[in-house]
Amino acid sequence: MPLIELREFLGIVEEGTGDSGRISLLLFQAVMFTGVAFVDMSHLTTAGFATRNKARKAFYLKSRALYDFDYETDRVAIIQALLLMTYWCETPDNQKDTWHWMGVAISLANTIGLHRNPSPTTIPPRKQKLWKRIWWSCFMRDHLVALGMRRPSRIKDEDFDIPMLELEDFETEEFPSHILSCCRTLRNSALLTDLAHLCIAKAKLCLCISHVLSDAQYSVLIRNKGQAMGQEDYTRSSVMLFPMKLDQTDEVRDCDSELAEWLVSSP
Repeated sequence: MPLIELREFLGIVEEGTGDSGRISLLLFQAVMFTGVAFVDMSHLTTAGFATRNKARKAFYLKSRALYDFDYETDRVAIIQALLLMTYWCETPDNQKDTWHWMGVAISLANTIGLHRNPSPTTIPPRKQKLWKRIWWSCFMRDHLVALGMRRPSRIKDEDFDIPMLELEDFETEEFPSHILSCCRTLRNSALLTDLAHLCIAKAKLCLCISHVLSDAQYSVLIRNKGQAMGQEDYTRSSVMLFPMKLDQTDEVRDCDSELAEWLVSSP
């Protein structure tokens, strides 16, 4: 998800003294948590972790502790960190799972107005682009989580007026040579541009998914509705999406056409 100012973030980390700026400790730990999933296992072994999953859990718990203790006050940084924390789910019955963090992130995003078009405001253009990317990251993650967990999506089309992502919203210029000199991706402007195009296509696909998961296609039902349930059943999460039984050929045809158009126009 393109939810951080990567050039600024990596520059501050690379410089290491704080003279060029500071970054949120919560966000830093959340980035470390997500990065653990991709680093070479030899680095994790050197750090004392027997498995990748144990390393991910350790960094996740650091991020969660910082959040639980209200360490961070910048709500934008909190949203960024929470979106990254949605990538951890240890057991289905966790109270604070992917679904929980997603809800908190969206609630905060709405609270500070990330769902509104920043163009008419006096917000600096650079920050406008960041906020726009964060909101669309919320939208994409919300619908992918809903699809994966068979839950209702929280963000509806009518809830925001942020325009679709554009190439100009991304950092596609070649990064300075002193920032992660070992990373060839940051030195490849064409590849960064391709990644931006893929992200835009993903956002458009999630719009299609939102229409598939809309009230016209699926409804929210409670498992075991109408049946006697014990106390244990009442305390378990049971909200899921189920296909509606009505004849909805027109709506299905519209969704099918929209997906076909997306496929044709995708990079």
